[in-house]
Amino acid sequence: MFSFQLFSKPRLVSIGLLLAILVISLMLSSYTEGMTTNGTVDVINEDAPSASDTSGSGSTSSGTVKPLDGIDLGGSKPLSVTDVTGVLKNNAGVQKMIDNAQKFSSSK
Repeated sequence: MFSFQLFSKPRLVSIGLLLAILVISLMLSSYTEGMTTNGTVDVINEDAPSASDTSGSGSTSSGTVKPLDGIDLGGSKPLSVTDVTGVLKNNAGVQKMIDNAQKFSSSK
């Protein structure tokens, strides 16, 4: 006749995998590398250059570190957010999409 099974085999496997993920995440939740413990900060990378290090490529002759202004793609200067927004502002296709989006949002 009619056989009623509470959970099918694929459903039981997926429930088991979810429970395994939950148990593993609970076991690893106490792993806090680099977090403050007892008022101190764990040192993760002791040999990393400090901000006062002037021997690196990102420092100037005055000893201060230059902020990263963009992504270095191997060209003469790094690609910055200002460069990208300037190109997009001058692109007719982008302006058309912005205008269409504004018309669409104002019509709602």
